[in-house]
Amino acid sequence: MSDRKQISKILDCLGENPLFHLMLGSRELFHSNFLFWLMDQDKRLIGRLLEVTVDDADQCRIEREKYGVDLAILDLSTDRILAVVENKVKDMPRRDQLEQYSSKKPFKDADKILLSMEPPQFDCHELGWRTLSYSVLAERINRASKSPNQEHPTIIALYVKLLQDMSKLF
Repeated sequence: MSDRKQISKILDCLGENPLFHLMLGSRELFHSNFLFWLMDQDKRLIGRLLEVTVDDADQCRIEREKYGVDLAILDLSTDRILAVVENKVKDMPRRDQLEQYSSKKPFKDADKILLSMEPPQFDCHELGWRTLSYSVLAERINRASKSPNQEHPTIIALYVKLLQDMSKLF
């Protein structure tokens, strides 16, 4: 199949996904809000999706836009930030932005995760960040959503499909 036909097919799949249309207003905010909702429903997903060590998921709180990052995972029992997630969907990751976040005192010991459609054009590991692609996130959500007590399986399946289709374009 030609590249043009393949892209057309992917775009058709995206067009059929209602979540794709919901995310068009603000792509990054949509994904941050969806991940917040998903992990807030079942805090055990924090460790499974982000590969963050969580001693007691019930003692975690997820916050949006804490200190400017998209998501922050707080451990209420120790009053520290376990992890921060900077989310990039339509924009390329920027070194200066990650450097700025890295210099913030509350994030010093936090696990810093760059969630991005495209890999950064610089070594973010030297800044203390690790990368997580949306395609890998989709696999993790898909595996985690197989539990029998998972609510909203259709919405989660549509989100996984959305991530898979979008990842094919990058």
